[in-house]
This record gives sequence, structure tokens and C-alpha cells, in this order.
Amino acid sequence: MKTKTKASLGALVIAASVLFYSAMPVNAQNTSESEQFNTLVQRIAEKLNMDTADVKAVFEEVHKEKQSSHTSKLELRLSEAVTKGVITEDQKGQLLLKFGELTAAHGENREAWMNLSPEERQSKLTVQREELEKWASDHGINPETLKKIGFGVGRGWKQGFKAGFWLESR
Repeated sequence: MKTKTKASLGALVIAASVLFYSAMPVNAQNTSESEQFNTLVQRIAEKLNMDTADVKAVFEEVHKEKQSSHTSKLELRLSEAVTKGVITEDQKGQLLLKFGELTAAHGENREAWMNLSPEERQSKLTVQREELEKWASDHGINPETLKKIGFGVGRGWKQGFKAGFWLESR
């Protein structure tokens, strides 16, 4: 019975995540992202008669898995770029450190970004992109190379913010 409950919880979390993130831009002006998340966790816990801490732990686990997957994909692309001679091993290390900085900043500023208008968000992203391109130039990396290897600051789905990856069509 426990396995069935975990499987049901997993399916529900995936479905709820899709609904949560697709509705987020619409609701962002009315409630904060953390309030939306807490409400979602609470409702799932109530429906499944579970502790909210357990439901929240599942969301956090899925989030960490997703982050790990993104990091692995980036490391693979950077390794391929090193093999092709596009960047050096040292530059790969610098880019991985920068990715860590961007990811941390994204996490710290997520709530503030949700309260910005799309125009304000785009303006801030433009500034961040320019700063990243300057950083790349300062480290001997052609800014165009960043785009080719899928590294940067870009606009995400529904005008969202994502650090570490160009989210242009691929």
C-alpha cells in the first residue's frame, strides 16, 4: 500500500508542478511564489492525507534532481567544447564556477524577480547578459562561444528567468 501511495504522490507532484508553474505567471501579481507553493503543498497533503513536510520533501527532491540534470548537461557540453578546442580546460572550470554563482543568485533573487513586470525583468536580463558577456571577454572567452555551448542568462518560458542557460530555440 505504501508503494502505491508513493507512486500516486509522485504522479500527483508531477501533475501539480506542471499546473503550478504554468499558472505562476498569471498569479504572480496576486500572490508570491512561496505562498503559491505552500498552498499547493498543503492541498496535496490534505488530498492524500499526508504530512505537508513529506510532500514538500518530494518537491525539493524533484527540484534537486532537475538541477543536477541541468548541471550534468552543461558539464557535458563544456567537455565537448574542450575536446573541439573551442575553450580550454581552465575556461571550462571558470564557466562551471560562474554557473554556480548564477544559479545561487537566481535562487536568492527568485521571489524579487517574480514581482517584476515582464519589461522590468527583460531589462534586468539584458543587463545580466551584458555583464556575463563582459565577464567572458575578461576571461578570454568569446561571448558568441557562450551561446554556442548553451551558457548564459536568458529569457525562459512565459517570460521567466533562468540563470546558466540560453533559453532560445534550439
